[in-house]
Amino acid sequence: MPRRKLTIAQKWQVIGLQEHTFASKSKTISCDVNKTISIVDFNVEPFTTSIAKYKQCNLTEEQTNAIKRGCNRKKSCTISTIIQNSCLLNDYGHVSVSYSCTGVVNRSCTFENDYGCGWLVSGYERYQWKLRRGTTPETYTGPQKDHTTASAYGYYAYTESRSGSKLNDESDLLSGLIVPSPKQCLTFWYHMYGRHINTLKIFQSNSDHNIELWSKSKSKGNKWHFQSLALKNIGSYQIIFKGIRGNGSKSEIAVDDISISNTVCNKVSRFDCNFEAGICEWNAELTPKYTWKIFSGKTPSPETGPGVDHTSGSSHGHYIYLEATAVQKGATSKLTSNTINTVDGVCLTFWYHMYGKSMGTLNVYTESGNITTRYWSQSGNQGNSWNFVSFDISSSEPYTITFEGVCGDFCTSDIALDDIVILQRSCSGLIKYTQSCHKTDESISLSGCSQYYLQPNSTRFVFDREFENCSAIYQDVQTSASTLCNNENRSDVCTFNLSDVIRKDPKCFLSNRLMIQYNCEDERSMNIPGSSQESVGMPMYTIIGISALLVVLIAALVFTIVICNRRKKAKHSQPPEVRTNPTATERNSSSDYTTVNYNEMRDVSLPEIHQIRHENRTTHRERQATTAVIEQVGNNYNRYESLSTNRTSIEHIYEQESIHTNQYELLTNQRESVEHTYEYTEHQSPPSTEPNLSQYQSLTNPSESDTHASTASLQ
Repeated sequence: MPRRKLTIAQKWQVIGLQEHTFASKSKTISCDVNKTISIVDFNVEPFTTSIAKYKQCNLTEEQTNAIKRGCNRKKSCTISTIIQNSCLLNDYGHVSVSYSCTGVVNRSCTFENDYGCGWLVSGYERYQWKLRRGTTPETYTGPQKDHTTASAYGYYAYTESRSGSKLNDESDLLSGLIVPSPKQCLTFWYHMYGRHINTLKIFQSNSDHNIELWSKSKSKGNKWHFQSLALKNIGSYQIIFKGIRGNGSKSEIAVDDISISNTVCNKVSRFDCNFEAGICEWNAELTPKYTWKIFSGKTPSPETGPGVDHTSGSSHGHYIYLEATAVQKGATSKLTSNTINTVDGVCLTFWYHMYGKSMGTLNVYTESGNITTRYWSQSGNQGNSWNFVSFDISSSEPYTITFEGVCGDFCTSDIALDDIVILQRSCSGLIKYTQSCHKTDESISLSGCSQYYLQPNSTRFVFDREFENCSAIYQDVQTSASTLCNNENRSDVCTFNLSDVIRKDPKCFLSNRLMIQYNCEDERSMNIPGSSQESVGMPMYTIIGISALLVVLIAALVFTIVICNRRKKAKHSQPPEVRTNPTATERNSSSDYTTVNYNEMRDVSLPEIHQIRHENRTTHRERQATTAVIEQVGNNYNRYESLSTNRTSIEHIYEQESIHTNQYELLTNQRESVEHTYEYTEHQSPPSTEPNLSQYQSLTNPSESDTHASTASLQ
């Protein structure tokens, strides 16, 4: 029998195309042509953050199964179309934004360097605002020193009453136009001393509004007073100081150190101290002779130390100082703050007084753990005036600030401090803001200041979380925001949305990261030796279904053929008397008939067959022996038929199920072995009972009369 040509479709895993990628909202995983996806594993990258409201997101079992069903055996798939509402694909991360704003508006003025700072005067010539230093011409009214330097050399603005001035005369001191910002504060120092003092008023004004912010009347003593006022967001505006004359010449009003800052008012650090109410958050080192102490007025030693404090510029105000009388040269004393915990940079400002021929040294440094950093130092005589110092301090760890005084050669070495202030901004006038935990896909407003005061290129973004290979995308965000917010002609707050940038590459902004490991697999044909057919590229489940259907159809066809053949043989079987002859046909227990044909046997004469048949009819014992022989031969033949049928069935199964060629050959050899056994059994029958060929021909080819008799008997 010729061998059939068989085709086996085998699935190959393509080596080297294994992927380990992450899925985002627009990410499509795909394979090359003629290859399909086979998902190996999922993994959600763990993510830790300090943001309290963040919740970890993971795949559910249902989502995992849905992704596998939607991607396996496909050339490409997009995860977001399969699990559209998953937090893995829709939950964007957070971003922190830092930026800087101008801290002090350019209309602020100390009246020192730029004289009038652009401020204008209006009113009667007999009663006007004027700049002056030292004492005013009129006695018992007005200041003797400015507030800035607390000396006779500093300038201030005051209302001058000339001849002809009268009660309720007015004069306005007006700023230039000021651009508004969401948070703005006006601070200034004023002096109202004299028995004819009337009123000082402050207005915030433009063409649509004229808001009175503050008003004071009557004498407040011979010293400077501090005031802060929150400004309204009414659009561009002017600040107006309105002085109203009293009923007499002793009604001089003065102002100094006017400042407009882009901050809220009354934001005073607990470390700010003017020593009017004590030592605040500072601690003086206790030494027997050389220690910091609060004082007012002139120090005891001549030709050294201040005569007034800086805060009020009067002998009634307080400051803190080191007395050098009877102190050894080189002696030191420290004034140290309590621990400062802020991690943002600050600006330390203070006023110092170092007047005396044998002046020593004043040092300022910070201490953090075992680290000591000196920020400033001054030595020698600095003149009989208060001097201003400011510098930035930055530290990532808690720290303390220390003022250290070092005594000079002799007693003319008094050192004094006043008005220590710690500003939450840089000393350059810039205020640094940080806004944390903004959702990346939501609008972000830089609410610290208007665009007019926002510093160009100062905006910085820190994404929570940040991914590798996304630095270029993050830089695009930086550039986009800086360009959008760099508009100095606008007084509104800069607001922007990162959605457009996110859409370019969403994977760089997700909170969670879904890692997918998959293989690209290829289905290829593989023919066994001798095969000439090509495998058809179709899905495995289709091949299995078709194979099962063919097996069922072939099995039904074989079963039908076997039943028909057996019925046909049963119809032409021997008559009852012949059926008892063991050399003819033997009925099995299932009532089926098996006909054994020995027409292929030779060399046996017909008379011999008749003689043997006659002897068998008369001899019951010999008939039983002959029956046993026929039964044995028939059983061997039945075994041959069964194995033949089995081989045919297996051939069909082999064709459909693609079993191995060795199994086919094994079954063929088994059949041939059974054939040999069958032939051997026929020749080995006992000679005393085995019928010869003539007998079997007579049984299998009965005479015409016998046939008619058998037919009649069956009917």
